[in-house]
Amino acid sequence: MKRTVLFVGFQFIFFLPLLCSQDSISVRHMIEMLSAREMYGRSIAYGGEHRAAKYIRSVLQETKTQSLGNDYFQSYNFPGFAMEGKVSLSINRLELNPFDDYRIYPFSKSMSQQEIPIITADPLILTDKAKQAKFIKKQGDKLKNSFLYFDISKLDKIKDEYQRNTIKYEVYQLGTNRKNELFGALGYLIGDVKLPVIGLSGTTYECPYAYIYILADKMKGAKTLSVDYTTRFVHHRANNVVAKIEGTVQPDSFIVFTAHFDHIGCMGEEVIFHGAHDNASGVATVLSLAQYFSENPLPYSVVFCLFSGEEGGLRGSNYFVQNPLIPLDKIRMLLNLDMFCGGNDGIMVVNSKTGLPAVFYNQLVKINEDKQYLPAIKSRPNTQNSDHFPFTEKEVPALFIYTMGGQYGDYHEYTDTVANCGLSQWENVFWLIVEWAKGISES
Repeated sequence: MKRTVLFVGFQFIFFLPLLCSQDSISVRHMIEMLSAREMYGRSIAYGGEHRAAKYIRSVLQETKTQSLGNDYFQSYNFPGFAMEGKVSLSINRLELNPFDDYRIYPFSKSMSQQEIPIITADPLILTDKAKQAKFIKKQGDKLKNSFLYFDISKLDKIKDEYQRNTIKYEVYQLGTNRKNELFGALGYLIGDVKLPVIGLSGTTYECPYAYIYILADKMKGAKTLSVDYTTRFVHHRANNVVAKIEGTVQPDSFIVFTAHFDHIGCMGEEVIFHGAHDNASGVATVLSLAQYFSENPLPYSVVFCLFSGEEGGLRGSNYFVQNPLIPLDKIRMLLNLDMFCGGNDGIMVVNSKTGLPAVFYNQLVKINEDKQYLPAIKSRPNTQNSDHFPFTEKEVPALFIYTMGGQYGDYHEYTDTVANCGLSQWENVFWLIVEWAKGISES
């Protein structure tokens, strides 16, 4: 009932007239819409990703862009997980705070059990077969009804770097279903002084166990675990949202702007990863560019690709590259925008060291030197961490820009909200990109 009321209220806001000016007020409005609680982190859970795609389409329709694909959507499938409903975990009957005290990995098997025995194991058994065999023999059948706890909070005290890294790797392997045949435990608790960032890459399979990181200081004297959460493994129907503004002189040549609109969802109904910086901000910037170029068309056609599935491994952009809606060899330049709050220290431009992308990077630098939009424009080699990368694999000239410094929420945490999204430099970045795009299209 609570979710129904929230959704009806959100729909009322959803169809309010959209702001069309290219300023930080309209951008903040779009970021707020995309990172709202009712989007549930723009992933599979509660249909959040679909809701975000429909919102983006509504903006592009009001902007009077042309649809590419089926009514702006390019559909495809991929396997994934949703964690919905109540999430709770107690150690020795003391309930802990979700996400802050523990993090349940998305591929973990659904579980609702009380007073599960905890067996503590030395992480060294993961790399020592003799100790491993001795441990398994000693525990016997108890393992299959227990959680196995590895405390890795003191690994840094191991002087042998190779051994230290090998143990960390083997702990990681527990989360990829490579060690469960060996131990056969009901689940695994990994204790550390700091909890790792949770992502969706590699979560393409159902696991027969739970995999949970937990603060080591919450495990002192731990004997039993009570846990309650539900995960759904689904073959998800996703949509890229794609639009075009036709060029006035060379409509068969393209400048492409991209950003991913998906995020990592939620850990149940209470812990929501809003994803304002990553990457509602990049999407809002691309939509602002669509609004601007619809009123000020370029000689080249301008294409806007808002990709889904980035957090799960660049799924949307890979699908587009394999099933392009425009000829890839006609793309003059592609600019990918990811993480666009802040910017007080300038921008980083990825894949800007060699070839044609380096030429375009130098053009950005020259414009900035003349107009002093930003304090710095920095350069780094190509990486495969955002949606530009599949295009570079097809030899499409592409740059990836993200902002540096300023205010934004923590990466892949529930604090990445619109309230924490600084936009004092946004207009400067926007007009730098506009002037750069005009220069490319007119050259």
